[in-house]
Amino acid sequence: MKGLTIFMFLILLFAILPAYSQDPEYLRSQLKQFFNEAKNGLPSESTWIALNMDSSYYKQPVIQLFRQSDPVHTLKEGDSFVEWKFYNPSTFRLLNKKRGYKKSTHSSGKENMYRIKLQLIDRQVFVTLKNMNGEKETFLVVDLEGQNVSKSLNQYPVLTLLRV
Repeated sequence: MKGLTIFMFLILLFAILPAYSQDPEYLRSQLKQFFNEAKNGLPSESTWIALNMDSSYYKQPVIQLFRQSDPVHTLKEGDSFVEWKFYNPSTFRLLNKKRGYKKSTHSSGKENMYRIKLQLIDRQVFVTLKNMNGEKETFLVVDLEGQNVSKSLNQYPVLTLLRV
């Protein structure tokens, strides 16, 4: 009987709770909330960053984005990164940058404006990016997790996307 109770607890823990925490409707609403914060937020809150060592942002199937204000994911001198700078909930500028000496940044390459669209298809959330030339790129939202920082009650989200 004790073994059955432990077994049922493990099923609950590993099957039901993760499914609830990654409910597609909830995930989509959280993403909308984060992107909506761009129009009222501080510049550091409306800027999302992905590391781009050896052009990994453009080559890798999985990318992770975090807010510029995130103290957990800080950029080091020499780090290359891609910046999504939101101007409103559905428009952002993508720019390649490199962290320089004393936190200065240097831009490289041309910037491009993108429109972002969230879609719910077959209980999965997709992000479609469309640049001003009409080129599209679609990602499956794999995860949106918050990381608590011990000195703060704030959560700093990390968005994980898979190219499709």
